[in-house]
Amino acid sequence: MTWAAYTWAQFRLSTQVYVKRIGIALTGTLVPLGLGIMMPTEAVGAAPVDGARRSVFIITGFMAFALFFTVYNLVNAVTSRRDALIYKRLRCSGLPDSSIFLGEGAAAAVPSCLVALVLMTYAVVVLGAGAPSNAVLVVGGILLGSLMFAVLAVGISGVLPGAGTAMWIVTPVMVLFMFCSGIYTPIGSLPGPLREVAAYLPMSPVVSVLRTGYLGRDFASHGALVRLIGTGAPLGLAGTFRACLGAVCIMLAWTAIGWTLARRLFRWDPHRSG
Repeated sequence: MTWAAYTWAQFRLSTQVYVKRIGIALTGTLVPLGLGIMMPTEAVGAAPVDGARRSVFIITGFMAFALFFTVYNLVNAVTSRRDALIYKRLRCSGLPDSSIFLGEGAAAAVPSCLVALVLMTYAVVVLGAGAPSNAVLVVGGILLGSLMFAVLAVGISGVLPGAGTAMWIVTPVMVLFMFCSGIYTPIGSLPGPLREVAAYLPMSPVVSVLRTGYLGRDFASHGALVRLIGTGAPLGLAGTFRACLGAVCIMLAWTAIGWTLARRLFRWDPHRSG
């Protein structure tokens, strides 16, 4: 078999296991989908935010929030398979390490990307937001954000004691990102010291890129390079790419950090007491 065939086989296997674990599958799809529909709908008719309708401002944030569930899906998969010694058996089968993790990562990211696309469709059809101003930037942001979260998930899985406690650690981080990454309200409304830190959380640049690409207004350049306040200034097609350069660099930096953590901390064997 070729490397591509190995990777595709691992992807199919991981997807089948994910679907059969109904609790994880429902949580990883219904939670971001439910929040992403409910909160923007409640904000219909509210005051605009930085020149954008509040409902559309919020749903673009939850499109990014949906991608974080790549971490939720992948951390659970990696820790449970490690504890069950499945990875040890896969390596003995001759399956390349890169195929294992690419297949696992893709299987974890696909549901999150689909939820983000469903929310985008809801914004267009129900909220009347119109088509994305820069669809290439939006799709690129979804793909890069998914890659970043997948690599970070593998990296941090090495320090997690096991599948039983992994979700108790990931969930508080998810809540922190939800309230401190500009998903629901601009980061500029946070207290000064928290604003400076929140600007460089992994979720913040993803929110900035998707919101800028969708609305065609500047919600990224100030955030990535200075304070992530977001001026909402109208941009042309090329302007949206330029505005997001800093945010993309932050995403690439977090991807590199996740890669380094994965190489240094990932364990093929389960954690043993004593």
